[in-house]
Amino acid sequence: MYEVAISILKRFHDFDFEAYIVGGYVRNFLLNLPTMDIDICTNATPEDTKKLFHVIQDHSKFGSVVIQKDDFQFEITTFRKDKYDKNRYPNITYVKTLKEDLQRRDFTINCLCIDQNENIIDPLNGKYDLNRKMIVTVKDPNQSFQEDPIRMLRALRFSLELNFSLDNNLILAIKNHQNLLKNLSENLRSREIQKIINKSGGVALLKKFGWDEYIL
Repeated sequence: MYEVAISILKRFHDFDFEAYIVGGYVRNFLLNLPTMDIDICTNATPEDTKKLFHVIQDHSKFGSVVIQKDDFQFEITTFRKDKYDKNRYPNITYVKTLKEDLQRRDFTINCLCIDQNENIIDPLNGKYDLNRKMIVTVKDPNQSFQEDPIRMLRALRFSLELNFSLDNNLILAIKNHQNLLKNLSENLRSREIQKIINKSGGVALLKKFGWDEYIL
């Protein structure tokens, strides 16, 4: 699958677009952990991508499409920034650079990229936090959690999955904004809570933050 993803990046590059493998795959690759999902970001618009690849799902209004190549599926998302009017429902605007796109994301360790030449691209120093085993938000954590409260639960889940520590500012921000969890749909919140509970130490971590009411 990785080789196919690299071939996709090269095709974008052949047509003068930037494209990168981004996120969880790169993080896990550097940690020697398995993963089967590969996401790609690019400065090509969804309309550009449709001209280059076989699209099987069209989410253009969110700036992304899903393509199929050699029996594998990849989500391709255009560089963008998000403006949040209400929690979890951003208005998107396309941007020109990779760094601008990465600055909308949740944690620095999820902002690592691989280019068409298989180089690691790290504009936000995610590798530094990966090496010190620390969960750190891209933006100020207070702003990050106000924009998308699910990130509080994702921070806990990643800390358990990877055996990483939570940044002190992140911990304080969770305590300051944990009431925002009530703004999430019950279904979304319950799914993320269950993922935490399924991890060793998950229940204890939820109780540490006073989230006993959400433990199923």
